[in-house]
Amino acid sequence: MNYSSFFVIFFVSTFFSCHTVDDKALQNTEKYKISDLKILASEGHVAEGGLARLPNGNILVLYRKDPSFSHVSNSGEIMGKLSEDNGNSWGDEFAVYNSKYDDRNLVVGQLASGEVIVVFRRYDDQRQKTIDAGYIKSKNGLDWGNYKPIRNTEGVFNQPFGTIGQSGKTNSFLIAFENGVIKKYHSNDNFVVNLSEKTIIHAPDKNLQEPFEVLLDNNQSIILCRNGKGDLGEPSFFQFSSKNGVDYKYDGPTNIFDDFEYSVRSPISLTYSESDKILEVMGNSRYLYQTSKNEKNSIRIYTQPAKAVLKDSKAYDLSTSIARPIPSDHWFYGYPKSIDLTRDKRLYIISDAKIHDPEKQGSHIKNEDADLFYFTVSLKKE
Repeated sequence: MNYSSFFVIFFVSTFFSCHTVDDKALQNTEKYKISDLKILASEGHVAEGGLARLPNGNILVLYRKDPSFSHVSNSGEIMGKLSEDNGNSWGDEFAVYNSKYDDRNLVVGQLASGEVIVVFRRYDDQRQKTIDAGYIKSKNGLDWGNYKPIRNTEGVFNQPFGTIGQSGKTNSFLIAFENGVIKKYHSNDNFVVNLSEKTIIHAPDKNLQEPFEVLLDNNQSIILCRNGKGDLGEPSFFQFSSKNGVDYKYDGPTNIFDDFEYSVRSPISLTYSESDKILEVMGNSRYLYQTSKNEKNSIRIYTQPAKAVLKDSKAYDLSTSIARPIPSDHWFYGYPKSIDLTRDKRLYIISDAKIHDPEKQGSHIKNEDADLFYFTVSLKKE
């Protein structure tokens, strides 16, 4: 069985002593080598990143960075770094895209052509209004084409999220709109001319945010949407699934973070292993407000056969809990993403946040320091 059948705790026992590890996680650590947690990018509000592999084998990481340490502001831009050694080290930071608006909500991935694409939203913080969503593409991660807006996203709230799905020569991504609408955009020509749009979910009774789709075997797929309402006792995530990648049905609320006091305020990331049919879900707890409860927020990993949750949306199996990288009374930012390095090794990124200037008065929205971290998990060789 390869490494993706389990996800294990990585730096709790040695790096953070404030959290304990369950017996199952301790057993798994004997089989895996966990790298140290390292900062990938900082010096501002750095979050909402994504990873892709370039045609030459290098790994590209893209992220939103705001040098004014603002959670939301028109200073937000897209930056990047390259790794030429499979994620062991990273080169200098470089600019990718910067409009006069806040460029945020990144979806990063590789197309069937080998090109890298980043889908994102442009938001005007001054008017508190979405401009549109769109995308740019690159062959080498350094030189990027012109911005292409996505039709029917102008002037309305929208929220690109997840990753770039690939099935044969077809690529796709998701955007969440208001009133429980999730749209899928797909293309079979690498988004050169064709861009098909289809509303795949319409659940006006639910506040659906940050949808993440994972493609399974035989064109099946699962989508987990964060519950944006976030009230006491509310479920954290809703599950939808499809047998053909076109028609989606509501499966029900999940049991992910079902013991958490509130619906968690951060999205999840999904990966699927075709070899052993295992679905992994990685997410983190997050209280909305400044509270000492945030100090104990953690990452959680749920590992289970995909067929189990297709039958029962409450069949997610908690494998382990992982301490947050910056324990504080501010929330754990989160937004995990990953990329496979080899069959037995995966690279992860995740952000955490704290107040930038404790003496500064006013909302955290203009005073939030977020750092982007990376680490690897690999199967130990016998």
